Amino acid sequence: VGRRGRHDSHDEDLRNPRSLDSFIEDAYSHGSTLPVPYWILMFSLGVANSSDASEILCLNYILSDEEFEDSFLGDSPWRAGLLAAAVFWGMLIGGLVVGFLGDLNGRRPMLIMGLVCNSVAGILSACAQDVYQLSIIRAVAGLGIGATVPPLFTLVTELSPPSRRGFFVTFCASFWMVGSIYVALAALLVWEYLGFSWRVFAVLCAAPSALGALLVGTLVPESPRFLAMNGHTEKSLNNANTIALKKLGYEGSAWTMQELLYYYPPRSSYLISGASQRQQEDCCQTV
Repeated sequence: VGRRGRHDSHDEDLRNPRSLDSFIEDAYSHGSTLPVPYWILMFSLGVANSSDASEILCLNYILSDEEFEDSFLGDSPWRAGLLAAAVFWGMLIGGLVVGFLGDLNGRRPMLIMGLVCNSVAGILSACAQDVYQLSIIRAVAGLGIGATVPPLFTLVTELSPPSRRGFFVTFCASFWMVGSIYVALAALLVWEYLGFSWRVFAVLCAAPSALGALLVGTLVPESPRFLAMNGHTEKSLNNANTIALKKLGYEGSAWTMQELLYYYPPRSSYLISGASQRQQEDCCQTV
């Protein structure tokens, strides 16, 4: 009976193969009432998004500091403009380059790279000795900020069930305000209560990036869709079932390799089918 049941299940997979979207949707709808591990996953991506706000907005507070103004800006307004523009130039380049690289190397590694770049640049900002050094460092921070946005929201979309994608994208996007509030509280603590230098404030503003890199690196899997489309079928299957069975608490049947290959056949299959089609066309033309 057990063998017959396995054959019936295998035949059912081939007759009604579930797509990745339908599998995740079913897992979300019929999984745990409160899937805490899945919410922690989305929370981790939200923290990663908050790091962008902290790195962008921290410069506004630094520019208004009297010590910084006297030692770095002097009486030259263009220096403040140089600092403000540097981060946005970095964001432009980082967004364009990493958006392309994310389709080649994966969303998760590109996101972690951007977060690490953010945190390192934030810490190095505290070591800058003049406005030119700081401008270069802020441009590097901009590269990191631009590098986080494309893979972050792509990951949110591809790890979410279709019916709740809008909600989870909004949930993670709302963490921009969390980062804004964090920067304001850090500024209040550093200058109003502790009387520390702007350099301490710069290090504190790098903390969300470091925390985001740690959370994403340990709690967020690579997109199963990206892995499947690039031929990493075993990893794709493992990640999809990890999300459904462990993070969403789904107790139904796991996604199978047969179902995955039905929607994401190996690239060699395309080449073989294309060659067969061309042979058939040649035969028809000959006849």
